[in-house]
Amino acid sequence: MKVLIYIISIIFLLFVIIINIKPSLFLQTIVLVTPYKTQSIQYRNIQNPNITIQFQMKDIGARGYLKRTVIVKPGILWDKVNEINVNTIDKSKWYRDYKYINELKIKGG
Repeated sequence: MKVLIYIISIIFLLFVIIINIKPSLFLQTIVLVTPYKTQSIQYRNIQNPNITIQFQMKDIGARGYLKRTVIVKPGILWDKVNEINVNTIDKSKWYRDYKYINELKIKGG
């Protein structure tokens, strides 16, 4: 039991030292852990309507939001996501299907 308490106290002490040396490291870790949330579905693929182009945002606290536009291809265990530029897509393969999802529950949408 004493060994377990000793190990936990060393881990906590190392955590406190790291936070004091580089405080932004803790915030960077939080940014890596929080997931992107879908705000809107913008386009669907004509051949496979399950493939969508989505606008997503991630809340990073006081620093605001990270934003991205991605192609989402559904998979068995997880979805395959690739970041894209909407201005460069071939519009003949996509149709506009705007749906406001708002997973972040931002007011005023």
